[in-house]
Amino acid sequence: MAVAILVVVAATGCSSSSAGNGAAAACDSPGVTPGQVTLGFVYPGSGASNSALSSARAGIDARIGLANDEGGVHGRRIAYEWRDDEGSGTNAVKLKSILDG
Repeated sequence: MAVAILVVVAATGCSSSSAGNGAAAACDSPGVTPGQVTLGFVYPGSGASNSALSSARAGIDARIGLANDEGGVHGRRIAYEWRDDEGSGTNAVKLKSILDG
């Protein structure tokens, strides 16, 4: 979840406050294109931690859907890629580095 938040903050930081119309400003941050912000999301889709966080993806889908319905991030549509860390901190670190590119 922290990865997703950091990417949104990076995209927001690339926006131009002088644009005023919500238009996307130029940005060279990873995962950010003129039309889309792509987030990475690592969570336990399987393994022992799965039941405690089973609604996490539904929550992410709902929040991203709402944000996109409201125009995204400065005109950029929000999308995400998720990976299952199987409830393992070691796997989470490995998957984060893959999602970071």
